[in-house]
Amino acid sequence: MPLINRPLNAISNSGNIYRLSYDPKKESEHILNLLKERLDTIYKREEVLLAVLPQGSYKYTFRTVTEPYLNQFQNQNHLNQFLERTVIPILQQLIAQIEKIGGVKVQTEYIETLNEALPILEQYVFQKNIESRKSLYSKIINLYPNYQSWNLSTISLHLLHSSLGKGVVLLGMRKEEYVKDATFSFAASETEIQYQDWKQFEV
Repeated sequence: MPLINRPLNAISNSGNIYRLSYDPKKESEHILNLLKERLDTIYKREEVLLAVLPQGSYKYTFRTVTEPYLNQFQNQNHLNQFLERTVIPILQQLIAQIEKIGGVKVQTEYIETLNEALPILEQYVFQKNIESRKSLYSKIINLYPNYQSWNLSTISLHLLHSSLGKGVVLLGMRKEEYVKDATFSFAASETEIQYQDWKQFEV
């Protein structure tokens, strides 16, 4: 009896959790562009605020430790670990420097800027991860065109259902949307799976 959470997760070859949550009806590219524009605005604001510090008195900024890696975070946990271990210690040093040289007012503005930036950064990584699932979705559609317009999570559930044949699947689902997806998936006719195809679905 497989136990499944929805949206489904897969484990990649590297051991990372791979969230199967792509929906072709909800393209996220324009959202990513908007989030990047907001981050760029915050990066520029940070540059202005850090101008109170003497040149050469700091090595890293929020921008220099996040922007180069925006598209490299594999999941939210990966981002959180990076923030905790790398970004936050650097920002704490900058905040202390700003208070000492620029005063409490500038320090407060800088903290407010960071508080605005972190949720945007998290949302960017979330949307980027969803968009990256598009390649896996395309592979499946090429092999099984009957799944056209299904979302990736429902496809994964149906492929699992088809491979099991008869059996019981316990689904843990928090939203009505998930229940509808599962009902739709189990009501559909089973797909005749070519088992050599599974190798192509590795993430």
